[in-house]
Amino acid sequence: MMRAITVGVLMCLLSGSLAHAATDRTAEAARLLGESSISGGLLVHVGCGDGTLTAALHANARYVVQGLTTDARQCDQTRTALRQAGVYWPVIVCLSSMIPSICSLSRTG
Repeated sequence: MMRAITVGVLMCLLSGSLAHAATDRTAEAARLLGESSISGGLLVHVGCGDGTLTAALHANARYVVQGLTTDARQCDQTRTALRQAGVYWPVIVCLSSMIPSICSLSRTG
């Protein structure tokens, strides 16, 4: 029997995201996960910025988190930070040119 995979897309358009401390990101991740009622699976964080919220969304082993960014330099820096923190997989960050298209879909209708 195939198990269903939960995919959550979090579109976090946060201003001043780099100014928040990691503890703020942990609290924010807990709030987002609680409000979403997602209890595990693949989370896709569109516009992941510096990756602190992306890492915090990996609340436990039931989650795999993928951050998406359009900034190649930011992507490399975030990957390095995640590796240094020891969380690069199951938390990964990818460069994506599709983010503007995804974001435009959320603003229609």
